[in-house]
Amino acid sequence: MHQQTPWTEKGSTLPSDRIRPPAPPTPKNAAKGKRKAEPEPELPKSKAVRALEGLRNAMRVGVGGMEKYATPKGGCFCQARMHALSPHAPLCRACGLALCTLKSPAQTCSSCAEPILAAPQRTALLERLDARL
Repeated sequence: MHQQTPWTEKGSTLPSDRIRPPAPPTPKNAAKGKRKAEPEPELPKSKAVRALEGLRNAMRVGVGGMEKYATPKGGCFCQARMHALSPHAPLCRACGLALCTLKSPAQTCSSCAEPILAAPQRTALLERLDARL
C-alpha cells in the first residue's frame, strides 16, 4: 500500500517540484495618483538655521509664556564688555541694561525681569526672522 504525505500528493519525486513558486511581485506604482504621495525626507538643517528657528519659536510664545524662557542662572551681566552687543535688543527698554549676544530677545531682562522687547518690536523681529528663513 502506498502512503500519501504532503510531499507526495502530486506524485512527483523530484525535489524541485516540492518547492513552492514565489508569489507574483506586487506592482509598486499600480495605483498611480490614487495613493497619497509619501513625504520626502527632510534635509538636515544647518546650525544657524536651527538657531534661527529656535529663536523664532521662543518669540512666538509671547509674554504670557515668558516664565519658561526666564534667564537661566541669573544671566550675563557683562554689559557687552565680554561678548558682543545683542543685535536684536542692545538695551533693556525698562532699566537700560546693556545686553550681550548671550541674551535672547525671547527672555526677560536679567536685572529687572521685564520683557526685553515690546509687542510691536516682537512682531517686527518675528517678521524679520521669517524672512531670513
